Amino acid sequence: MNQNQSSNKQPSIAQFEEQLQLLKSKPRTKQTKSEIEHLKNHLHKHYTSNKNYIMEFEKTNYNYLALVRSTHNYYKIFGHSALFYTYSLAPKLNLNANLQDDKDYTSKSDTGFVSIRDISKLTTLLATLDIKRVKTKNQTGDFVLFKFPWAFTETQINDFNEQNLIQLQQFNHIVIVDNVIPVLFITAEELLKTIYENVRGMGNPVAREALGYKIITSATTIIYLYLDLANGHIDKLKCLKAIKSELKTIKYQIKILTDLRIWTPKICSRLGESIIKMQDIIERELKHI
Repeated sequence: MNQNQSSNKQPSIAQFEEQLQLLKSKPRTKQTKSEIEHLKNHLHKHYTSNKNYIMEFEKTNYNYLALVRSTHNYYKIFGHSALFYTYSLAPKLNLNANLQDDKDYTSKSDTGFVSIRDISKLTTLLATLDIKRVKTKNQTGDFVLFKFPWAFTETQINDFNEQNLIQLQQFNHIVIVDNVIPVLFITAEELLKTIYENVRGMGNPVAREALGYKIITSATTIIYLYLDLANGHIDKLKCLKAIKSELKTIKYQIKILTDLRIWTPKICSRLGESIIKMQDIIERELKHI
């Protein structure tokens, strides 16, 4: 893996996020809002550029596990690497591999992707299979590369693709989703993911069980409601009103967690963005019913 030197002069994904958090901590003026949107656009372009590069790499990848940095300290695995990880490495390491559908419009990974957060743990586990992390010429830290002491064959990759197709067909048989409001579903998933991460990170087990699990339940209920709508089990008006009710509950729960100083304003700001976005989507949809 070898990007040109100009890419090394750009900020990393982590640096973009640090700049965003700094801007979000400032008073919300027209200028800071404009700067935030500008920086978000640059972050998206930078991530897209990184993904374009990794997808080209994956076309002829037979002996590497490649990860590209996403947001919120996550890395993503695409293409052949996603197949290698899901159908070969993860079973050998007794790891759960959640191969998700790639919803990006550019450089879409037909195989889907896997999210990874703990790189140090992954490095330790892969070492037990004699798979070692290797350096890349890119200095941003946006790419992580592991080299196998073997190479996968075309036959193996075809077998992995076939397994992947069977799993996808089985899933679609269970949950046939006509994505009626795609942006609402994506935002709801982002909200649940952020809530789950922060509940899992609660150091106080009492707070986690008494308050954390309740907010996860509310966020999960929103996903259930949307899937019911997508599968025709609930009408649109009833679904959107129910989601609004769950969002109100989540907002109240966030206030309690903030007042008790269990969650910081920084965490609440991240959650608030998703909640506001979902509320706006719902209000627009309600106007057309």
